[in-house]
Amino acid sequence: MIREVKISPSSIYHDYLISFINNRNMSIVITDEVLQTIQISDKELVQEIAILLFEQERFTLGQASHFVGINQIEFQRLLASRKIPIHYDIAEFREDVKSLKANNWR
Repeated sequence: MIREVKISPSSIYHDYLISFINNRNMSIVITDEVLQTIQISDKELVQEIAILLFEQERFTLGQASHFVGINQIEFQRLLASRKIPIHYDIAEFREDVKSLKANNWR
């Protein structure tokens, strides 16, 4: 059986739609056989994609945590459990400040 797997940055559905931060959409098809072979849940698949993109510095910490649907502290804990260092530069700091301001943090 073939099904379309859709991934969205802020919520996880049984079928996923990959919607990246830059508003580009992409759908991928993953067969049930593949999901059974790799023995991974839908949520774990989303986490693995986010971790991979974070390690490649294609996602910031904020983007990766948003993609998975968890807060940044939880994502940092996930990275720490795998001994993955956090890369954090001025651009990410500015993004975090912008996000905090947008959420009325004081």
